[in-house]
This record gives sequence, C-alpha cells and structure tokens, in this order.
Amino acid sequence: MVTVGITAPADNGLGGELSFFGFLTSLVLRWPFGMVGSGGGGMAVIIGRSDRRMSGMPTRPRHTALARLGLVLLLLLLLWLVFDHFGLRAQISVASVRQGFAQHWLLGLASFALLFALGNLVHIPGWVFLAAAVLALGRSQGGLVTYVAACLSCLCTFVVVRLVGADALRGLDGRAARWLFARLDAQPVRSVLLLRLLFQTLPGLNCALALSGVGLGAYMLGTLLGLPLPILAMTLLFDSLAHWLHWAL
Repeated sequence: MVTVGITAPADNGLGGELSFFGFLTSLVLRWPFGMVGSGGGGMAVIIGRSDRRMSGMPTRPRHTALARLGLVLLLLLLLWLVFDHFGLRAQISVASVRQGFAQHWLLGLASFALLFALGNLVHIPGWVFLAAAVLALGRSQGGLVTYVAACLSCLCTFVVVRLVGADALRGLDGRAARWLFARLDAQPVRSVLLLRLLFQTLPGLNCALALSGVGLGAYMLGTLLGLPLPILAMTLLFDSLAHWLHWAL
C-alpha cells in the first residue's frame, strides 16, 4: 500500500493549499522544500517549507550558494555572447516585429516571445520590446502581444535561472536578508505583484525572484496580476509619444 501525504504552510499566498500543479512543478524543478521517506509497507511524501525557510534563515551553506550564483552569472554571460554574436539585437526593431507578424501572426508572436525571453536573460529592458510592438502593431495589439510575451519571458527566466541557481540567495545571511525573505515567504503573491507594479519585467528582478526560493505558482500569479497596469500605462505613453513626435507607425 502506498500513502502520499502533502503538507504545506498555512500561509503560502495561495490560500494555504498546495495545488496539484504546484506539487508537479515542485517535483520537476527539484525544489528543496521537502523529503521522501519510506518504511514498513508504505511510502510518505511530504512537501513543505522547513522551519528555517519560514523564518527567512539561510537554507543552504554559503559556499554552495556562492557557487550556484557563479554558475548563474556564467550562464548569463554565455547567453549574452551568443545573443551578440548572432546579431539578435538587430531583430528588436519596429520593422522586424511588423514583418514577423505580417508573415504569420502566430509565428510572429512565438518569435517575439522567444526574442523577449532571450533578451530578458541578457538584461535587455522589457520597455524596448513594448515600444517596438506598439509602434509596429498599434496600441491595442502591441500592448496585448507584449503582455503575453512578457509573462512567457518571466516564466522562461524563472525556470532557467532556478534550474541552475536553485534558491542560492537563501544562502546569504544578514538581518536585511532574513527580513526580506520572511516578508516574501509570508505573502509571496502580494510581494511579487507589488514588485511587478514597480519594476515590471526588470531582468535583475526576474533573476532575483528565481533565486529567492519563491514558488512558481506564487511567482506567476503575482506576475499575471501585476503586469497589466504598468504595461497599459507604458503602452499609452509610447502611443502618445509616437503621435506627438510623428514617429512612423
């Protein structure tokens, strides 16, 4: 007989319940939140935050955390070299975005989202893609396309950086670090939402959240809820500037 038990903290930002989706992503991304044990005729699987994580204290040795951070920096450097070598920066233009969507709308969206994700990993600000999309597609379509691409980009950055760096920032000790992680653990969705309102898809923010140990579900929910307002505001801004300065649409 096999017994599977799942436990989660009372306040994880998602109503205290760990969804089946969260359970699967925990296993896939190998988050160090729990343990698997066996004994007698059964097996128990328990997934939850440790007491150290809930208190904001480091959950891995400092030297391991620094090694993980070094691997992330190396990966980002390699991606930047690849991005620069193949001239992908030239693809971030009004003409290229318009041409991509003119040839095939879905393929154009996929190409734009992929370029957005790669650009985020090499620290190209998201407003560059938003401006190109608004000028190429107009206010409504440009804003909507950017929102979809931005969410996919944030997801891609999270998965890539988390797989390489795990929760390396948890290895940093100090009063400020403990305070920040305690607040993040107490209200992860609200924390991510507020950060998105302030910094949108800032590449450094995406990497920091991926390395902070925040759950994928809370990360994506906060992202989905936090991005629409700033993207709308910047869409209106770029559209107004295009008309005032007579930019080619």
